[in-house]
Order: sequence, then structure tokens, then C-alpha cells
Amino acid sequence: AGTLLYQGKTIESRKYYTLAIESLGNSVWKNDERALAMLYHNLGTAFFLEKNISQAQEFYEKAYKIRKKSSKEDTLEIASSLFALSMIQKEKKQSQLAVTLALQALRIREKLLKETPTAELAENYNFLANLYYQLDSHDVSFEYDIKYVECCEKMYGKYEQSLDLLYRNLAE
Repeated sequence: AGTLLYQGKTIESRKYYTLAIESLGNSVWKNDERALAMLYHNLGTAFFLEKNISQAQEFYEKAYKIRKKSSKEDTLEIASSLFALSMIQKEKKQSQLAVTLALQALRIREKLLKETPTAELAENYNFLANLYYQLDSHDVSFEYDIKYVECCEKMYGKYEQSLDLLYRNLAE
């Protein structure tokens, strides 16, 4: 279903995620809360890609609650749920709440990933830069833009061709 989801075939993807949820409930893994949370999260992503924000929020919240309840410590999965919920709030024009959730996700990711750059960390920096820019907090936005570029440099190398546009955007 993940392949279908990222090919843009969200209706088919939702069908298979729903079947997986039903099947999980009737299997020997019915108590596997991590699997259920992942399925809810992916179903939320399918709805989000369809711009069905209320349904996406419902499934992202289900995933978050399961992940929070089943873990004593912060995990990257919890950060993923918080980040997804921040995207929902941005779509709902609740920018301050989106910032709060994105910052919570970022704190977890930075704590767990330490100095390891990842696409998720870069995405988090970029998302916050854009949110702060929309809120006319240009200095804070620029700080997150710098962190985004630095993360990309660590992942791809300073002279990666795709960084050219990022450098130009910082200069302007």
C-alpha cells in the first residue's frame, strides 16, 4: 500500500490500509500497537494527500495517541506524528499551533538523532522556516533556513548541485 500511496493512488492505498487494520485485529498480532499506529499514520497520509484534512487529522491523532501511550520515552514515530499534526494545523491556518507541534517534533528528532542528518530533520527545519516566514518572523525563519541548508550539506555534501538553489535563496 505504501507504493500505491507514493504513486498518488490514494484511494487504492486507503483500501489496503483499511484491510490491513481489519486483518491485524483478527490476527495473532492484534496487540501490536506499533503496527496499528503505523497503519493509522499511513491512512492519515493518504487522506492528507487527498486534501481531506479532517480525516487525515483523525487518523494522525489515533496514531499519535497509540504511540504516546505505548512508549515511555519519546520516539521518532512520536515525532513523526507530531510533525504530521503540525502540517494539519498549517492547512487549517492555525500557524501558532503548527509551530508548537513542529517544534515538539524537532526537539525529539534532534535529541534522538544527535548530529545525524536525515530527510525528516531537514524537512522539519524547512517547514519551520516557512511557517515563521508566514508569521513575519523573518529572523527566526532565516535561522531555520540555515539549519535546513546545513542539514542538506551534511547529507549530500557541500557541492551537491541541488544545493545551488538553496544557497541562492539564502543570499537573496
